[in-house]
Amino acid sequence: MKWCFEKGWAGEIHTEDEASNTELQKVLSGELGATDFIMWWCDGKLTDEDCNEEGNQFLQHYYGRETGLYTPDYANVFDHLMYVQGEEAHDFDKFSSTVEKRYREFVGGNKPWWKFW
Repeated sequence: MKWCFEKGWAGEIHTEDEASNTELQKVLSGELGATDFIMWWCDGKLTDEDCNEEGNQFLQHYYGRETGLYTPDYANVFDHLMYVQGEEAHDFDKFSSTVEKRYREFVGGNKPWWKFW
């Protein structure tokens, strides 16, 4: 979620509501964990209201049933921390670079070696 916020993808539900926007800014500054934000402001789940259209397009691809790479990426980066340690034990910058790579592939800037078209 923090990575999405850094991309400027926060949905209007979070940018237009003053209280939610204040908390969004705390996520960006590191004052508030994204998990806490999701629990408090998103009722513990992400919907298409939480990000804008551009963000939702990528997230549908990244989390999608047929193309979903989030869980394998998460497992690859965090292995022993997966589902047993809180957000503070995870390296945001390390995982962000993985997600950024996937985003560049999604928009066509860095196709996998096996794609010729």
